[in-house]
Amino acid sequence: MTKTRAVIKVPPPDAQCAIEILLNAFAADPIARWMFPDDWDYRHGWGQLLGDFCAAALATNSAYLTGDYASGAALWHPLTAKPNNEATNKLMQELVASEKLTVFARVRERMKGFEPRDQHSCWYLATIGVDPGCQGTGMGSILLGHNLAEFDKRGLSTYLHSSNSVNIPFYQKFGFELLGEIQEGDAPPLFPMYRPGRGTTSTTQPVL
Repeated sequence: MTKTRAVIKVPPPDAQCAIEILLNAFAADPIARWMFPDDWDYRHGWGQLLGDFCAAALATNSAYLTGDYASGAALWHPLTAKPNNEATNKLMQELVASEKLTVFARVRERMKGFEPRDQHSCWYLATIGVDPGCQGTGMGSILLGHNLAEFDKRGLSTYLHSSNSVNIPFYQKFGFELLGEIQEGDAPPLFPMYRPGRGTTSTTQPVL
């Protein structure tokens, strides 16, 4: 395996590399740009959110980078260990329109209804992304495949929310099951997806 194709755990001093890759990867993401349509607000606000995700992933040794430190990154944490940063919540209130925050609060409430029943042995993919210049090269598959192989060794299930419907077939290729669709107000839809751990049976929630 070449260095470019390798997948490594993110060394804490290099956390910003993962954040920069993900900022570039999500620059046209429907949810991200609905919340932060202004470019400066996007880099500042979404960058802060990614920083929280990265801190949670680093705390559980589950932040990943491609070996070139430039192509792709993925941030995971136990489903029960959701980041809740007071500074980020305050920043969101400053940068995101109040009506959007109200809508997103309803989205978050709906998200709870799709959480797997085995959440104490389930890991959450907070975000995964490939730099736009590297998309279509297979790096996303290498990155996610490596991650899931590690979780499978431990018999852990995995869960995510896809913020773009075009990515659903990509996740399905790796065994994720689409649970339904979450859509509130003018917010773009989110698609919760679940993958049973190796040797386990599906415990998906009913589609709501």
